[in-house]
Amino acid sequence: MPEMTRPDWESDLEAMVADHLPDFGGETTLDPATSLPSLGLDSLSTVRLLVAIEDRFQVEFPPEDLAPATFRTLESLRTVVARALDPSE
Repeated sequence: MPEMTRPDWESDLEAMVADHLPDFGGETTLDPATSLPSLGLDSLSTVRLLVAIEDRFQVEFPPEDLAPATFRTLESLRTVVARALDPSE
């Protein structure tokens, strides 16, 4: 995968998350602190989102990040993806 700048991957991540939220209208940007489950992210869509993220960014989430807290908000997910993209962070 070509190297992405931080804003590039963050924009891609936000779009991917929004695509997996059935109750997100998409008329505005996704608030990083909004509860993703409150926008319809359930267990099946969480697994689909995880696979999409790992495929798109060519990363693998470590077992300790495969927890509900990771998928609670866009911000919590950004933190985990940033760490996966740059393990030195």
